[in-house]
Amino acid sequence: MKLNVCGIFSTRRVGKEIVKFNRTRLQKFNGRVDARDMWAAVRQLTGRQQQPVTPDGIDADCLNKYYADISTDRAYVQPPAKLTAIHDWASDRITEHRMSRILDSLKPTATGLDGLPAWFMRLDAPVFSRTLADLINRSISTSTVPTQWKRARICPVPKTSNPKHPSDFRPISVTSVLSRITEKIIVRDFLYPALDSPSATLCFTDQYAYRPSGSTTAQCDTCAGEQHGGAEIAGVDNAGVDIDGESCRGGHCRSGQ
Repeated sequence: MKLNVCGIFSTRRVGKEIVKFNRTRLQKFNGRVDARDMWAAVRQLTGRQQQPVTPDGIDADCLNKYYADISTDRAYVQPPAKLTAIHDWASDRITEHRMSRILDSLKPTATGLDGLPAWFMRLDAPVFSRTLADLINRSISTSTVPTQWKRARICPVPKTSNPKHPSDFRPISVTSVLSRITEKIIVRDFLYPALDSPSATLCFTDQYAYRPSGSTTAQCDTCAGEQHGGAEIAGVDNAGVDIDGESCRGGHCRSGQ
């Protein structure tokens, strides 16, 4: 069997030149500033151009009605009001220094309906930190969410390459950046501690979502270990299991459709 050595080296050289050319084209983009242009260049290089999807008979009003219908419980009965919040939240719990660090570490992200982009708040963090810290402290201590933070822009993303029905679009909710900042603070200061150090009457040993290092993969690995009694089988990866449409094998999971 003869090998075309010259052909192999020629192919490798061409491949290296292609990589070098593509890398040069992408060097002029800054992923932190112009991520949209960078990914547009990547799609152009890979030949995966995104074409606008305009299915017949589906417009904004049709999608709004569909999302409103599936998000509304016709049999919902409002429960009686009761005092469940802890109102001993200190007025200076979120300090100016902590808010400044949060704003300074903001990553490029979509802007909400309030029109305040992340880059603007990151740039003027020394000016806004104290005011925003007071605003978030007041919101948490009074258990009040500003109306502007409840509003979101719904971006329908096609689930398939050829969507034909409203159900073929996945609604992506884009809230304001301030709303997302407040959510992260509540999760870190309230939700994580409650899951890590619960009261004696609660048990979260089987809780994997909404906690650090928790994931579907960790849950599937635990279930596979319990299924086999924790015994290790030589030469065999974790057994594949199917839990609520989540299929796992070898420590990796994917959601079933």
